[in-house]
Amino acid sequence: METISGRLEYSLQNVGAKSQGNFAILKCNNNKEYVLYRSGRLPLEDDFFLPYHGKRIKVEGKAEERNGYFCVHSISESVETNDNEKEKQ
Repeated sequence: METISGRLEYSLQNVGAKSQGNFAILKCNNNKEYVLYRSGRLPLEDDFFLPYHGKRIKVEGKAEERNGYFCVHSISESVETNDNEKEKQ
């Protein structure tokens, strides 16, 4: 399991494409971005992440570095100021 943190933006992506829709994007301080999704669900239009929009959060799960996706196992609001931390457990 890995833990990453940052500010969540729930925003419209891929405008004009078949995959156009709202995605949960975690923006870390190190300029790295992850598309968040939950196991068994598409990352597109998952309203689960909507209450966290604009908030600093911490997520635990598994990163897919090759495509920039992150499978979320747990999520919580964070008060940390260091968004670029990433820990492997």
